[in-house]
Amino acid sequence: MRRIYFVLVLAVAPFAVAAGWKKAYFGATKPGTWARYVDHSSDPANPDMTVTLTRLGDDEGRPQIEMKMDSGGKYPLALTRYTMKSGFDADRDLLDYGQSIVAGAGGDADTQTAFDANTVKLIAENMPAYGLAVTFKGSEVVDGKKADRYSYSIKRPGPSIESGDYWLSDAVPFGVVRNTFTITEGEKTTKFERKLVASGAGAVPVSTAAAPAKEAVFTLKEAYDEGLIRIDAEVDETVKNGEKVHLHITAKEEAPSPMTVTIPKGKTSLHVDIPLDDFIIDSPSAKPLTLNTEKGVDVDVKQAGEQRALKGKFQITTYEGQPLWTGSATVGPVK
Repeated sequence: MRRIYFVLVLAVAPFAVAAGWKKAYFGATKPGTWARYVDHSSDPANPDMTVTLTRLGDDEGRPQIEMKMDSGGKYPLALTRYTMKSGFDADRDLLDYGQSIVAGAGGDADTQTAFDANTVKLIAENMPAYGLAVTFKGSEVVDGKKADRYSYSIKRPGPSIESGDYWLSDAVPFGVVRNTFTITEGEKTTKFERKLVASGAGAVPVSTAAAPAKEAVFTLKEAYDEGLIRIDAEVDETVKNGEKVHLHITAKEEAPSPMTVTIPKGKTSLHVDIPLDDFIIDSPSAKPLTLNTEKGVDVDVKQAGEQRALKGKFQITTYEGQPLWTGSATVGPVK
Protein backbone atom coordinates (compact mmCIF):
# COMPACT_ATOMS: atom_id res chain seq x y z
CA MET A 1 0.00 0.00 0.00
CA ARG A 2 2.71 2.47 0.92
CA ARG A 3 4.68 1.71 -2.25
CA ILE A 4 1.68 2.11 -4.55
CA TYR A 5 0.67 5.38 -2.90
CA PHE A 6 4.19 6.82 -3.12
CA VAL A 7 4.45 5.97 -6.81
CA LEU A 8 1.12 7.64 -7.45
CA VAL A 9 2.14 10.77 -5.57
CA LEU A 10 5.14 11.09 -7.86
CA ALA A 11 3.34 10.06 -11.02
CA VAL A 12 0.37 12.37 -10.64
CA ALA A 13 2.31 15.47 -9.66
CA PRO A 14 1.98 17.40 -12.94
CA PHE A 15 4.34 20.39 -12.57
CA ALA A 16 7.74 21.73 -14.32
CA VAL A 17 10.79 24.11 -14.54
CA ALA A 18 10.95 26.79 -17.22
CA ALA A 19 14.05 25.43 -18.96
CA GLY A 20 12.36 23.32 -21.63
CA TRP A 21 8.96 25.02 -21.96
CA LYS A 22 8.12 27.38 -24.79
CA LYS A 23 5.90 29.57 -22.58
CA ALA A 24 4.41 30.03 -19.12
CA TYR A 25 1.77 27.30 -19.23
CA PHE A 26 0.59 27.70 -15.65
CA GLY A 27 -0.47 31.34 -15.61
CA ALA A 28 -4.16 30.32 -15.51
CA THR A 29 -3.57 28.57 -12.19
CA LYS A 30 -4.58 31.42 -9.90
CA PRO A 31 -5.63 30.93 -6.25
CA GLY A 32 -9.05 29.29 -6.23
CA THR A 33 -8.66 27.45 -9.55
CA TRP A 34 -8.75 23.68 -9.84
CA ALA A 35 -8.39 20.81 -12.32
CA ARG A 36 -9.72 17.26 -12.12
CA TYR A 37 -8.07 14.26 -13.78
CA VAL A 38 -8.66 10.55 -14.21
CA ASP A 39 -5.52 8.41 -13.92
CA HIS A 40 -5.41 4.92 -15.41
CA SER A 41 -2.69 2.28 -15.09
CA SER A 42 -2.13 -0.88 -17.12
CA ASP A 43 -1.29 -2.67 -13.86
CA PRO A 44 -4.51 -4.26 -12.46
CA ALA A 45 -3.12 -3.76 -8.94
CA ASN A 46 -3.48 0.01 -9.38
CA PRO A 47 -7.14 1.15 -9.41
CA ASP A 48 -8.23 4.08 -11.51
CA MET A 49 -7.79 7.31 -9.57
CA THR A 50 -9.70 10.58 -9.70
CA VAL A 51 -7.24 13.35 -8.82
CA THR A 52 -8.34 16.91 -8.06
CA LEU A 53 -5.66 19.60 -7.93
CA THR A 54 -6.52 22.96 -6.38
CA ARG A 55 -4.44 26.08 -5.92
CA LEU A 56 -5.21 27.37 -2.46
CA GLY A 57 -4.76 30.93 -1.26
CA ASP A 58 -1.15 32.03 -0.78
CA ASP A 59 0.36 31.92 2.71
CA GLU A 60 2.14 35.27 3.15
CA GLY A 61 3.25 35.19 -0.48
CA ARG A 62 4.01 31.46 -0.50
CA PRO A 63 1.91 29.54 -3.08
CA GLN A 64 -0.06 26.54 -1.81
CA ILE A 65 -1.58 23.62 -3.68
CA GLU A 66 -3.81 20.72 -2.67
CA MET A 67 -4.06 17.26 -4.21
CA LYS A 68 -7.03 14.99 -3.49
CA MET A 69 -6.82 11.36 -4.63
CA ASP A 70 -9.97 9.21 -4.82
CA SER A 71 -9.66 5.52 -5.70
CA GLY A 72 -13.39 4.92 -5.70
CA GLY A 73 -13.31 3.16 -2.35
CA LYS A 74 -10.31 0.91 -2.99
CA TYR A 75 -8.26 2.95 -0.53
CA PRO A 76 -9.20 5.76 1.86
CA LEU A 77 -9.45 9.17 0.22
CA ALA A 78 -6.05 10.87 0.43
CA LEU A 79 -5.54 14.62 0.62
CA THR A 80 -2.12 16.30 0.52
CA ARG A 81 -1.23 20.00 0.75
CA TYR A 82 2.09 21.65 -0.11
CA THR A 83 3.47 25.13 0.52
CA MET A 84 6.20 26.49 -1.74
CA LYS A 85 8.87 29.00 -0.82
CA SER A 86 8.27 32.73 -1.10
CA GLY A 87 9.06 33.99 -4.60
CA PHE A 88 8.25 30.68 -6.28
CA ASP A 89 7.26 31.44 -9.90
CA ALA A 90 4.04 29.44 -10.17
CA ASP A 91 3.26 30.77 -13.65
CA ARG A 92 6.37 29.13 -15.15
CA ASP A 93 7.55 26.47 -12.71
CA LEU A 94 4.37 24.87 -11.39
CA LEU A 95 4.99 21.47 -12.95
CA ASP A 96 8.25 21.10 -11.01
CA TYR A 97 7.21 22.51 -7.67
CA GLY A 98 8.86 19.69 -5.71
CA GLN A 99 12.25 21.33 -5.16
CA SER A 100 10.53 24.46 -3.81
CA ILE A 101 8.38 22.80 -1.12
CA VAL A 102 8.97 24.26 2.35
CA ALA A 103 6.01 22.70 4.19
CA GLY A 104 3.27 20.14 3.71
CA ALA A 105 0.59 18.03 5.35
CA GLY A 106 -1.29 14.85 4.53
CA GLY A 107 -4.33 12.90 5.65
CA ASP A 108 -7.98 13.04 4.66
CA ALA A 109 -10.62 15.74 4.28
CA ASP A 110 -11.12 15.95 8.06
CA THR A 111 -7.64 15.44 9.53
CA GLN A 112 -4.29 16.77 8.28
CA THR A 113 -0.94 15.91 9.83
CA ALA A 114 1.96 18.28 9.15
CA PHE A 115 5.05 16.72 7.58
CA ASP A 116 8.26 17.02 9.55
CA ALA A 117 11.37 18.59 8.01
CA ASN A 118 12.87 15.23 6.99
CA THR A 119 9.68 14.19 5.18
CA VAL A 120 9.52 17.52 3.34
CA LYS A 121 13.14 17.08 2.29
CA LEU A 122 12.54 13.49 1.10
CA ILE A 123 9.52 14.55 -0.98
CA ALA A 124 11.43 17.47 -2.52
CA GLU A 125 14.42 15.31 -3.41
CA ASN A 126 12.33 12.60 -5.08
CA MET A 127 9.92 14.65 -7.19
CA PRO A 128 10.96 14.63 -10.85
CA ALA A 129 11.92 17.76 -12.81
CA TYR A 130 10.26 17.39 -16.20
CA GLY A 131 11.06 20.82 -17.61
CA LEU A 132 14.76 20.05 -17.76
CA ALA A 133 14.15 16.93 -19.86
CA VAL A 134 11.39 17.84 -22.32
CA THR A 135 11.58 18.18 -26.11
CA PHE A 136 8.91 20.18 -27.94
CA LYS A 137 7.13 18.07 -30.57
CA GLY A 138 4.48 20.43 -31.94
CA SER A 139 0.94 21.68 -31.38
CA GLU A 140 -2.09 19.37 -31.47
CA VAL A 141 -5.78 19.41 -30.58
CA VAL A 142 -6.39 17.03 -27.67
CA ASP A 143 -9.89 16.41 -26.33
CA GLY A 144 -11.05 19.59 -28.05
CA LYS A 145 -8.26 21.76 -26.59
CA LYS A 146 -5.28 23.19 -28.45
CA ALA A 147 -2.18 21.95 -26.67
CA ASP A 148 1.59 21.80 -27.09
CA ARG A 149 3.14 18.35 -26.96
CA TYR A 150 6.43 17.61 -25.20
CA SER A 151 8.27 14.27 -25.00
CA TYR A 152 10.60 13.36 -22.16
CA SER A 153 12.60 10.62 -20.49
CA ILE A 154 13.82 10.87 -16.89
CA LYS A 155 15.40 8.63 -14.29
CA ARG A 156 13.14 8.07 -11.30
CA PRO A 157 14.11 7.14 -7.73
CA GLY A 158 15.47 3.60 -7.75
CA PRO A 159 16.31 1.58 -10.88
CA SER A 160 13.44 2.90 -13.02
CA ILE A 161 12.96 5.11 -16.08
CA GLU A 162 9.89 7.21 -16.90
CA SER A 163 9.31 8.08 -20.57
CA GLY A 164 6.28 9.83 -21.97
CA ASP A 165 4.51 12.86 -23.38
CA TYR A 166 2.83 15.92 -21.88
CA TRP A 167 0.16 17.94 -23.66
CA LEU A 168 0.04 21.43 -22.11
CA SER A 169 -2.29 24.40 -22.53
CA ASP A 170 -1.93 27.82 -20.94
CA ALA A 171 -5.74 28.19 -21.02
CA VAL A 172 -6.54 25.67 -18.27
CA PRO A 173 -5.59 25.59 -14.58
CA PHE A 174 -2.52 23.42 -13.88
CA GLY A 175 -1.71 23.39 -17.59
CA VAL A 176 -1.92 19.64 -18.21
CA VAL A 177 -4.50 18.38 -20.72
CA ARG A 178 -3.06 14.89 -20.99
CA ASN A 179 0.00 12.94 -19.83
CA THR A 180 0.87 9.45 -21.07
CA PHE A 181 3.98 7.65 -19.88
CA THR A 182 5.58 4.32 -19.14
CA ILE A 183 7.68 3.35 -16.12
CA THR A 184 10.27 0.67 -16.76
CA GLU A 185 11.68 -1.20 -13.77
CA GLY A 186 13.98 -3.99 -14.93
CA GLU A 187 11.87 -6.23 -17.15
CA LYS A 188 8.55 -4.77 -15.99
CA THR A 189 6.92 -1.95 -17.97
CA THR A 190 3.75 -0.25 -16.73
CA LYS A 191 1.74 2.23 -18.77
CA PHE A 192 -0.06 5.23 -17.26
CA GLU A 193 -2.46 7.82 -18.62
CA ARG A 194 -3.82 11.00 -17.06
CA LYS A 195 -6.68 12.89 -18.73
CA LEU A 196 -8.23 16.23 -17.81
CA VAL A 197 -11.97 15.78 -17.21
CA ALA A 198 -12.96 19.13 -15.66
CA SER A 199 -11.52 22.44 -14.46
CA GLY A 200 -12.72 25.75 -13.13
CA ALA A 201 -12.45 28.48 -10.52
CA GLY A 202 -14.04 28.91 -7.12
CA ALA A 203 -15.40 26.09 -4.97
CA VAL A 204 -14.63 22.65 -6.36
CA PRO A 205 -17.95 20.93 -7.09
CA VAL A 206 -18.61 17.53 -5.57
CA SER A 207 -19.94 16.59 -8.99
CA THR A 208 -18.61 17.87 -12.30
CA ALA A 209 -21.79 16.59 -13.92
CA ALA A 210 -24.21 18.27 -11.54
CA ALA A 211 -27.74 17.19 -12.41
CA PRO A 212 -31.12 18.24 -11.06
CA ALA A 213 -32.41 15.96 -8.34
CA LYS A 214 -35.08 14.55 -10.64
CA GLU A 215 -32.34 13.28 -12.97
CA ALA A 216 -30.30 11.57 -10.22
CA VAL A 217 -32.24 8.35 -10.72
CA PHE A 218 -30.78 5.69 -13.00
CA THR A 219 -31.02 2.04 -13.85
CA LEU A 220 -27.81 0.10 -13.31
CA LYS A 221 -27.16 0.06 -17.06
CA GLU A 222 -27.77 3.81 -17.43
CA ALA A 223 -25.39 4.66 -14.58
CA TYR A 224 -22.77 2.26 -15.95
CA ASP A 225 -23.05 3.44 -19.56
CA GLU A 226 -22.81 7.11 -18.49
CA GLY A 227 -19.62 6.42 -16.53
CA LEU A 228 -21.13 7.32 -13.14
CA ILE A 229 -20.29 4.13 -11.23
CA ARG A 230 -17.59 1.52 -10.67
CA ILE A 231 -18.50 -2.10 -10.07
CA ASP A 232 -16.15 -4.42 -8.19
CA ALA A 233 -17.19 -8.04 -8.64
CA GLU A 234 -16.10 -11.22 -6.86
CA VAL A 235 -17.32 -14.59 -8.09
CA ASP A 236 -18.55 -17.00 -5.41
CA GLU A 237 -16.52 -20.09 -6.28
CA THR A 238 -18.72 -22.34 -4.12
CA VAL A 239 -21.52 -21.95 -6.67
CA LYS A 240 -21.13 -23.68 -10.03
CA ASN A 241 -20.65 -21.81 -13.31
CA GLY A 242 -20.14 -18.48 -11.58
CA GLU A 243 -23.86 -18.15 -10.96
CA LYS A 244 -23.43 -16.06 -7.81
CA VAL A 245 -21.40 -12.86 -7.82
CA HIS A 246 -20.88 -10.30 -5.05
CA LEU A 247 -20.91 -6.68 -6.28
CA HIS A 248 -19.55 -3.58 -4.57
CA ILE A 249 -20.96 -0.58 -6.44
CA THR A 250 -19.54 2.91 -5.88
CA ALA A 251 -20.39 6.32 -7.31
CA LYS A 252 -17.53 8.02 -9.13
CA GLU A 253 -16.55 11.52 -8.03
CA GLU A 254 -18.13 13.13 -11.09
CA ALA A 255 -21.50 11.47 -10.38
CA PRO A 256 -24.50 13.21 -8.75
CA SER A 257 -24.46 12.61 -5.00
CA PRO A 258 -26.64 11.12 -3.72
CA MET A 259 -28.20 9.19 -6.57
CA THR A 260 -30.51 6.21 -6.86
CA VAL A 261 -29.39 3.28 -9.00
CA THR A 262 -31.88 0.48 -9.53
CA ILE A 263 -31.05 -3.06 -10.60
CA PRO A 264 -34.23 -3.93 -12.54
CA LYS A 265 -36.11 -7.20 -12.30
CA GLY A 266 -34.83 -9.66 -14.88
CA LYS A 267 -31.66 -9.55 -16.94
CA THR A 268 -29.30 -6.56 -17.25
CA SER A 269 -26.42 -6.68 -19.72
CA LEU A 270 -23.35 -4.46 -19.14
CA HIS A 271 -20.90 -4.30 -22.04
CA VAL A 272 -17.28 -4.78 -20.89
CA ASP A 273 -15.60 -5.82 -24.17
CA ILE A 274 -12.49 -8.00 -23.71
CA PRO A 275 -12.30 -10.46 -21.99
CA LEU A 276 -15.97 -11.02 -21.07
CA ASP A 277 -17.81 -9.14 -23.83
CA ASP A 278 -20.97 -8.69 -21.71
CA PHE A 279 -21.48 -9.05 -17.97
CA ILE A 280 -25.09 -10.25 -17.59
CA ILE A 281 -26.90 -10.36 -14.27
CA ASP A 282 -30.40 -11.63 -13.48
CA SER A 283 -32.35 -10.23 -10.53
CA PRO A 284 -35.61 -11.82 -9.25
CA SER A 285 -36.87 -8.38 -8.21
CA ALA A 286 -36.01 -4.71 -8.60
CA LYS A 287 -33.28 -3.54 -6.19
CA PRO A 288 -33.03 0.24 -5.65
CA LEU A 289 -29.64 1.33 -4.28
CA THR A 290 -28.73 4.74 -2.84
CA LEU A 291 -25.18 5.77 -3.71
CA ASN A 292 -23.00 8.73 -2.80
CA THR A 293 -19.36 9.54 -3.42
CA GLU A 294 -18.35 8.63 0.14
CA LYS A 295 -19.72 5.10 0.48
CA GLY A 296 -20.51 2.18 -1.82
CA VAL A 297 -23.24 -0.46 -1.69
CA ASP A 298 -22.86 -4.26 -1.57
CA VAL A 299 -25.27 -6.63 -3.28
CA ASP A 300 -25.29 -10.28 -4.39
CA VAL A 301 -26.59 -11.07 -7.88
CA LYS A 302 -27.05 -14.07 -10.16
CA GLN A 303 -24.80 -14.13 -13.23
CA ALA A 304 -26.40 -15.23 -16.50
CA GLY A 305 -25.23 -15.72 -20.08
CA GLU A 306 -23.36 -18.45 -21.91
CA GLN A 307 -19.97 -16.72 -21.38
CA ARG A 308 -19.25 -15.83 -17.76
CA ALA A 309 -16.64 -14.90 -15.19
CA LEU A 310 -16.17 -18.28 -13.55
CA LYS A 311 -13.86 -17.32 -10.70
CA GLY A 312 -11.75 -14.44 -9.39
CA LYS A 313 -12.26 -10.70 -9.03
CA PHE A 314 -12.59 -7.82 -11.48
CA GLN A 315 -13.60 -4.17 -11.73
CA ILE A 316 -15.61 -2.61 -14.55
CA THR A 317 -16.50 0.99 -15.36
CA THR A 318 -17.04 3.22 -18.39
CA TYR A 319 -14.86 6.21 -19.27
CA GLU A 320 -15.76 8.55 -22.14
CA GLY A 321 -18.09 5.90 -23.52
CA GLN A 322 -15.47 3.14 -23.49
CA PRO A 323 -15.65 0.17 -21.10
CA LEU A 324 -12.66 -0.44 -18.82
CA TRP A 325 -11.91 -3.84 -17.25
CA THR A 326 -9.26 -4.63 -14.66
CA GLY A 327 -8.79 -7.77 -12.64
CA SER A 328 -7.74 -11.41 -12.72
CA ALA A 329 -10.99 -13.29 -13.27
CA THR A 330 -11.16 -16.52 -15.25
CA VAL A 331 -13.66 -16.19 -18.12
CA GLY A 332 -15.16 -19.07 -20.06
CA PRO A 333 -18.30 -20.77 -21.37
CA VAL A 334 -20.86 -22.38 -19.11
CA LYS A 335 -20.42 -26.15 -19.03
